[in-house]
Amino acid sequence: MFYKKINLQTAILLDTHLLQENIILKKTQKLLCIVILFFNCLFQLHAATAPTFYGKLVFHRYSDYDAWDSKLYLYNFTTQQTTLLGANWKIDHMMNGHFSPDGKWLTFMGVNSGQHYGDAWDVYAWKVGSTELPINLTQGNNKRDEDPKFIDNQRIIFKQNGDLKIVKMTDRAITSVTQNGWDIEESMPYPMVNTTQILYAKGASSNSRIFSIDQSGAYDTQLTNIASYYPVWWQGSRFLYVRWYSATNEHDQIYVYDTSTKQTTRLPFNSTVVDTSDPAPLDQRYMVVSLAGQTGNRSGYDLYIADSLSSNVWPLPINTSLNELGAFYTPY
Repeated sequence: MFYKKINLQTAILLDTHLLQENIILKKTQKLLCIVILFFNCLFQLHAATAPTFYGKLVFHRYSDYDAWDSKLYLYNFTTQQTTLLGANWKIDHMMNGHFSPDGKWLTFMGVNSGQHYGDAWDVYAWKVGSTELPINLTQGNNKRDEDPKFIDNQRIIFKQNGDLKIVKMTDRAITSVTQNGWDIEESMPYPMVNTTQILYAKGASSNSRIFSIDQSGAYDTQLTNIASYYPVWWQGSRFLYVRWYSATNEHDQIYVYDTSTKQTTRLPFNSTVVDTSDPAPLDQRYMVVSLAGQTGNRSGYDLYIADSLSSNVWPLPINTSLNELGAFYTPY
């Protein structure tokens, strides 16, 4: 009887000890889960936090390209203020703004008030922040002048009747880079920094390809072999461009091409079900892009900051029910 009592006491002690160990283990597991959850939430919070930028972003906003109602805006990253440009300029359908390298000038395309037809397009330059009217650099030529981009602080490359031209702001002198007219359309020129090379799109629609050409018109070199357009120099030997996801999926995707390695890479923030268009670099990692169908259930374009190293995108606080497109950034 005494032996059984001892065994019973021992069993009770063992059960109590095991119960205590089990309680401690559960508490440890619970604490570990809390710690893991905390760091996971911290990581998610960090991953979901938009990066901070300073400087200005130019973009345009319209209901539809054919409505001739595009307006040009400046967004200040520091103050988060958006300013409508040109309320008294008597210029309609302003779009595709681009800053000079020093940020002091802005070029864009537009038409004189009421002249809503193709050959009325002109290239303008405006001194940023001034009360002066923009300079019409192509006034009165009755040609289709589009897609202006600053090469340096004085020269602008643009498309004129299917060719690439360079205009000087000082005297408005124009020189030709290509001279084949609409036979082979050249458009969307973009200078490669620290070189004399110009990126551009040759051809139209599914026949469009990215080429590079010297400002003299020499060394015309094909870079892509699939329908692609909207080249934007990014950094070093790399540039961004837009292409379809596939021959059967025509949603715009942003790719990066390295001219030194000839390698092309699809960026991870792209979607196969909406357009991802109009890349505008902010630095060597982030860029502003136009995404379609992201605000509510509408199919229009909105501006987002996109991370080239992940799928993260963050909407800018400037999006409306209209289309926001054609962004370009200056740190000044």
